[in-house]
Amino acid sequence: MADIFLSYKREDRDKVRPLVEALQAQGWSVWWDTRIDAGEIWDEVIETQLKAAKCVVVVWSKLSVHARWVRAEALKGLERDCLVPVALEGVDLPVPFNTIQTIDLARWKGDAADAAFANLCAGVRRILERQGIYVTQTAPSDRKEARAHNNRGKAHYDSKDYDLAISDYTKAVEADPKYAVAFRNRGDAHFQRKDYDLAISDYTKAIDIDPEDAGAYINRGDARRSKGDLDRAIDDYTTAIEIDPKNVPAYSGRADSYSERQDLDRAIADYNRVVELSLGPRR
Repeated sequence: MADIFLSYKREDRDKVRPLVEALQAQGWSVWWDTRIDAGEIWDEVIETQLKAAKCVVVVWSKLSVHARWVRAEALKGLERDCLVPVALEGVDLPVPFNTIQTIDLARWKGDAADAAFANLCAGVRRILERQGIYVTQTAPSDRKEARAHNNRGKAHYDSKDYDLAISDYTKAVEADPKYAVAFRNRGDAHFQRKDYDLAISDYTKAIDIDPEDAGAYINRGDARRSKGDLDRAIDDYTTAIEIDPKNVPAYSGRADSYSERQDLDRAIADYNRVVELSLGPRR
C-alpha cells in the first residue's frame, strides 16, 4: 500500500499532479484516485487505500473545501493522527480543520527546494518515520541531472536517434529512479525499435511509480497489441479510460484491439465514442 493517500477534488487534478510528482520524487509512493469523482462515490477501493496509507495529505482548494468526501477523508487522517493539510488557494477551511496548521502552497511553482514544499516534506517524513518508514531521497543535484538527460533524450528521440535517446533516458533513471516520465520515454524509444518486451517493462515501471498515468497504460497497450497480446492490451486501454473517460487514444486503441479480435460490436461502440469525443459537444 502507498505511503501517502492524497485527498483532493478531481476537478483540481491538473493542479495537483505536480504535487504528486514532487512527492514521488522524494521516494514516497502516492495513491491519488483519478478514476472516481470525489464527493460522488465512496467505494471499497478508496476506503481500503485510506486505511492502509501511512500518511494522509489533504489538498484544500476552493472546490475541495465543499467536497463532502474530501472532508471525510481528511477527518480519517486527523483521527489517525497522520494528516498533513496543504492549501493551493486562499480558502476558509471547514471546522475542525481551521484549527490545524496548514501549509500554504498557493505560490509554489514545483520547486523541490521551496520552503513551503520543504515544510510539507518534513511533515510527511515525521509521520512516516514515526511508523518506522525511512526513504533514501534523490538529491536535488541528481534530479537536475536526471531532467537534463531526459530533455536531451527527448531531442534525440525527436531526431529519430533512438539509441542515443535510450542512453540518455537510462542515465536519467539512474540519477532519479523515481522518474516515471523518463521510464515512459525510454519505453517509447524501445517501442520505436520494435523492442516490445523492453518497452512493456519500462511502461510497467512508469505505472508502478505513477499508477494514474493514463498515457503509460495506453503505450503499454500499444506494445502489447503489437505483440498480438490483445486481451492484455484491452485491459490497459480500459484502465486508461477509467482514469480519463474522455481519452480518445485509449478508445481508439481498444477499438483496434477489439477489431483485430473480431469483436466487432465492441469495436464499433468504441469507434463511435471516438467520433463523439472528436466532434465535441453539439450546440
